[in-house]
Amino acid sequence: MTVCGEQKAESSKNAEKTYEEKLMDRAPSPMHSALCLLGAMIFALSISAHAQQPKKTPRIGILSPGSSDPLGLSRRGTDAFQQGLHKLGWVDGKNIVFEYRWANENDDRLPVLAAELLLINVDVILVATPRAANAAKKLTKTIPIVADGNSRCW
Repeated sequence: MTVCGEQKAESSKNAEKTYEEKLMDRAPSPMHSALCLLGAMIFALSISAHAQQPKKTPRIGILSPGSSDPLGLSRRGTDAFQQGLHKLGWVDGKNIVFEYRWANENDDRLPVLAAELLLINVDVILVATPRAANAAKKLTKTIPIVADGNSRCW
């Protein structure tokens, strides 16, 4: 049973949300995330591309604090992202390569995993959390770091 005063306080609390908080409450679709990442990746590749270079297959590094368990939330999110890109014609192993690094719920591993992604020369890094973003950001100023649409990196 709710008391009128509690209900009123709750509704005024919701009314006081800032524009940024309201934006954070919305969850973009996996397709939206895929399109954002694709745009960032194409931009990153166009900056460093030269006319004489042979065509390079783009490599997306995915840095996640979660596990690769197929039933886990992290894996479902990355699978949805990959499926969204597949619908746009990007097929893993054919015209794009996904490099996954999973921290298995151990955030202390994120810097090491981010360094691995840099060593294999990924073109862009997709992160799922602010800690993953910070781990990658500390190691590179040249590789674009893109936040998953469902993360709260900003």
